[in-house]
Amino acid sequence: MAHLTEGFLCPNCGEKSKHVHACQKDIKDTKMSMEKVKQLEYFCINCGRVAGSDQDLCQPVALDEREKSKFVKAAVESDGAETCKVCGQPVSPPGHICDPKGLPYTCEYCGDTVKNYRHMCKQMIEKAKYTCNNCGRIAVEKDDVCAPIKLQ
Repeated sequence: MAHLTEGFLCPNCGEKSKHVHACQKDIKDTKMSMEKVKQLEYFCINCGRVAGSDQDLCQPVALDEREKSKFVKAAVESDGAETCKVCGQPVSPPGHICDPKGLPYTCEYCGDTVKNYRHMCKQMIEKAKYTCNNCGRIAVEKDDVCAPIKLQ
């Protein structure tokens, strides 16, 4: 599986493909424990992955308290948080546009019952402010995609 991290120099070691960061690993876990969620400190601006150490990501940016609290809220169940199969970060239902969880759900923009993970209504398109650096999907809110980039 190709990742958008290919060709990036690691800011931590300056090497191109000498080792593998979390950004380049396939997602295996479908849940993240509350303990792991509370240890999250960094976000990769390239792929959206989150990690406890900047050494685990290729383009790390420190998470602020508001961003960290978003992940803690996603892990309200005792067995942990559902994670996005694209970026691995904890997500609350219905998940990301990139990896919806909990189908069906009601679209907050058009009111339709969403039964297909490819749902993209006219209202979402008109209000879109972000695109995902991973998959290119558009979103109204930053939290709706794994690696949000503000649309110009």
